[in-house]
Amino acid sequence: MRATLTVLWLCCWLAVWPRAAPAWSPDGHRVVGALALGQLGEDTLAALLAATGAADAGELAEACNWPDDYRASLAGAWSSPLHYVNIERGASGYLHSRDCRGRGCVSSAILRYADRLGDAALAQRERWQAWAFTCHFTGDIHQPLHVGFADDRGGNEFHVSVDGQSMDLHDLWDDVLIERHQPDWRALAEKLSARPQPADAVAWEPRQVLDWTNESHELAKTRAYPRAARLDAAFLDASWQLAQDQLALAGQRLAAIARAVLGGEAVNAPAADGAD
Repeated sequence: MRATLTVLWLCCWLAVWPRAAPAWSPDGHRVVGALALGQLGEDTLAALLAATGAADAGELAEACNWPDDYRASLAGAWSSPLHYVNIERGASGYLHSRDCRGRGCVSSAILRYADRLGDAALAQRERWQAWAFTCHFTGDIHQPLHVGFADDRGGNEFHVSVDGQSMDLHDLWDDVLIERHQPDWRALAEKLSARPQPADAVAWEPRQVLDWTNESHELAKTRAYPRAARLDAAFLDASWQLAQDQLALAGQRLAAIARAVLGGEAVNAPAADGAD
């Protein structure tokens, strides 16, 4: 019954959303936010609205794109490394002390801002930003090339061709897949919201971010790269299916974070680490 109500709520909300120009980066993050919000119970959603001072769920979903706007500003340039983590080719997996040095990376950022989202001592504006960062970075970590290889900068220096158009592989995953297959993000959110939710879903714990990091890196190694620079329909179709799976998974996991931190569960933990 709850799943049916969730789908109906999401469909009604999306129906009145203003149309926006299609692009994977903003649209993908809107989808993740919308999916997560649609999976929250009334009490958790109300707590999130109260914590952030957001007017409604629409503002919360749109906030998921704020971190990209912020990092493009002079004041927010420091946050750019938080959108990804690059791992050495040949490494067995993510290692915090090696891969997440300096100002941090997407894995440590999720932990930091989930903690801040749940901190009732912070002002609403700070918690609004914490939600925006948590939503955005949870989306980022589920895009395989945001947990890619250091030597090609997460596919930014791996060049491919789609229907005669040259681009880098990272752009394919960030922009082209959704533009090519489903440019209406609201329709995509409705489609993914209709998927059955896992009956055995577990409560979120900070240590799970390590698993998410390694899962995405494994996808980068095994499924994100083509065998040839000229991409064929089979690779594009398989990549699109994977992209949809990852968007849906990001939405589920973001909802779990919101339930955990707004329900009073502790989120304070050391940065996730693979071996130290």
